[in-house]
Amino acid sequence: MDYRRYSRLTIAFHIWGVLKFFFFAFLYLFIFNREADWIGYGRIIAAILLILSIIFVIFKWLTTTYKIDEVAFYLSEGFFTKHKRTIPFSKIQNVSRHTTFLHKLIGKTSLKFETGMSGDGGTIKFEVVSKEEADHLEDWVEKSSRKVNVSAHEEEKVEEYIEDRKLHFAASKKDILKASMTSLSFLLLIPALVSLFFMINDFINVEKEAEGAIHFILSAWWLTTLVVIFLIVASTIFGMIKTYIKYGNYRIYSDDDRIYISRGVLDEVRFSISKEKVQAVEITQTLMKRILRIAEVKLTSAGQTGGGDSSMETSSLFPFLPQKDAFRLISEILPDYEVAEEMHKLPKNALFARLLKPSWIWIIATALLYYFQPNVFNLHIPWWLLSLILLILIVLLRVLDYYNSRYVLNGRFIQLKTGSLATALFLTRRDKVIEIEMNRGPLEKILGIAKITTINRAQPVRHTHMYGVPESFRLAFYQWYKKRGSEIELKQ
Repeated sequence: MDYRRYSRLTIAFHIWGVLKFFFFAFLYLFIFNREADWIGYGRIIAAILLILSIIFVIFKWLTTTYKIDEVAFYLSEGFFTKHKRTIPFSKIQNVSRHTTFLHKLIGKTSLKFETGMSGDGGTIKFEVVSKEEADHLEDWVEKSSRKVNVSAHEEEKVEEYIEDRKLHFAASKKDILKASMTSLSFLLLIPALVSLFFMINDFINVEKEAEGAIHFILSAWWLTTLVVIFLIVASTIFGMIKTYIKYGNYRIYSDDDRIYISRGVLDEVRFSISKEKVQAVEITQTLMKRILRIAEVKLTSAGQTGGGDSSMETSSLFPFLPQKDAFRLISEILPDYEVAEEMHKLPKNALFARLLKPSWIWIIATALLYYFQPNVFNLHIPWWLLSLILLILIVLLRVLDYYNSRYVLNGRFIQLKTGSLATALFLTRRDKVIEIEMNRGPLEKILGIAKITTINRAQPVRHTHMYGVPESFRLAFYQWYKKRGSEIELKQ
């Protein structure tokens, strides 16, 4: 196949992004601020920058091409100097789709293939592509990468491969409701209104009118009560709608090789990750999630999950899973991973060591409080009392972290749980751990405890710590990891 350009609609999408970037600048320069002496120069500069940006978009489209064969993507870009990249299918770890509302209007989607390389060098993205072509590209890459890993007599089986995905989880209305409460998205309405007010006030002076309205509302208790009730109801509805738009239609599927996640109502996101590339599993719970008995299951991948796009959150199976479904999902989706329900508590010496370790946050805060002696809310609280309150909070968090911490070696798996108000349970396989660390200071030697660390491939590299394990476990941990060599040799 010869080199070809991306869809012409890519130009329109990039120009739309440029127009959105310049939108508020043009409102300010051409509508709301027409009397300033410098406004003419500002308009000329803004118009020149807009034209240059559009020209850049067009030239980038003209000078960026790609081609595909049986084994790789080949990318070529640059006008005066050409840069060429080759991305083998075998290196592709994650595949994601993002269908915005604008994509839906024209019946298109965007498609991204990601490798374990950092930066844009390991990513190929089709900004605008038909859903049929996206399906074709995904199937082509998957079948071609399978052929690389099988012998010649098995190629016929790959050609006859029929996608067979099992549905593991579908978010219900109850799950969405819990998600809206846990994410605290209902609290975003008031900051959004305040931000909108200041934005409008920059163009039109409405501050005096706002002060009059606030004075009128506060003049009668019943009117103030009605406004407060209205804001609470409106914020709750706003949070539920926002959460439903983002997490509605949430589905988790899997087949023998990959995990598939889809979500979204207006903007649809689809993502898949190779099971082979999963380095570890993490189950996290904030304080609110622990109260509501829900959890988030995250996958640590050797590649970039989501390519840095925070809106996709593709490393998470679902941020608001019912707690009873979390372990079930892991065993169903990743049968090679085993979750141990029984874990060991830390020895009491670990609590003693935690309490003896100095807190630099408390020391620095105490010094600042002594120097500045702030008057908090005009309550005239002495600085030493604030320091004492901070110390009590730090001690309380350390005690909670001790009681929540757990550890266990389960065959070829290691499982570590840490956290005070929020907790995180980390599970990984021995062959996925690329390095371990064990540390003991003088205090730890006296108390017979140690700090252990596992290191896994990820972007960035994942370090997981457990402080206060007994000396016997430190030795068992070392012997456990030594067996990794024989496992790697067997795989080769």
